[in-house]
Amino acid sequence: MKKLCVLAMASLLTFSSCALLNTEEAPAPILPETALGVSVCLGFDATNHTVIMDDGKIEQVISIIETATPTKRQSVNDTPYADEVYCVRFIGEEEYIPTYLYQDERLFGLISHWYLEQPYHGIYEITKESAEILLNL
Repeated sequence: MKKLCVLAMASLLTFSSCALLNTEEAPAPILPETALGVSVCLGFDATNHTVIMDDGKIEQVISIIETATPTKRQSVNDTPYADEVYCVRFIGEEEYIPTYLYQDERLFGLISHWYLEQPYHGIYEITKESAEILLNL
């Protein structure tokens, strides 16, 4: 019985240390190459959204996502686990992965980070200013 407990503890420690030692950053986000022929749907849900067709604004959205900082966090769900999630979806001839914007607050709101997440692809950190631009388009 003692050997079984030691073996179980060793397996648990090995598994948890592997999860904590993830050193790979997220790959570059999947985005359209250009704003031509693409529109952007922005919103909190399917009924409360805005469709943007202005090439200048679409280029601004692409630029914000392109310059986001890759993190070592892994995307493991269809949508992020957050209180409020804002969806940025590119619509064009190709089908693009949705990109979700959300805020992660810690220490009772004293520390706040903004993230962009493409499901099963990557999580990226952006500035509060960039998040506000996306939220106000």
